[in-house]
Amino acid sequence: MASDDSLQIVIFRLHEEYYGVNIRDVIEIHKEAPMTNVPNSKPFIDGVINLRGKIVVIVDLNTMLNMERTEQTRKSRIIVMESEGDPVGMKVDEVIETVVIAKDDIQAPPSVIRERINDDYIQGIITIKDRLVVLLDNVSLFQADITEEVDASGGQ
Repeated sequence: MASDDSLQIVIFRLHEEYYGVNIRDVIEIHKEAPMTNVPNSKPFIDGVINLRGKIVVIVDLNTMLNMERTEQTRKSRIIVMESEGDPVGMKVDEVIETVVIAKDDIQAPPSVIRERINDDYIQGIITIKDRLVVLLDNVSLFQADITEEVDASGGQ
């Protein structure tokens, strides 16, 4: 369990890179589910699913982060998170584990990265078990793009 000085994160993989999100924002983790396409949606929106009566927008995180799409495998998962009160599902290649980290161990992205990309959605970088993990800020990640998409569809 995380304390004031620590953070519990879910680590997942996109291609061969590792990313993490704060577990407090995670509602649940699912295997792939049948989706309904949303016409005229942005390329990173794969569709919507009905999750116990709630409509969940499903985002292909590889595409959203300007990486090549990957094929669905038996390890593929959807991490359902809350973003501004609405559930959003992130398609990831594999969920690795959950870990508790010290907040002091989170490092800012190097300046060369901050100068070349929009790093608003990156909380920081941490080393866990000899691998670098990029911590994502789901509020910044989904705030503009998903909200615009839902508003354009009339909130449905």
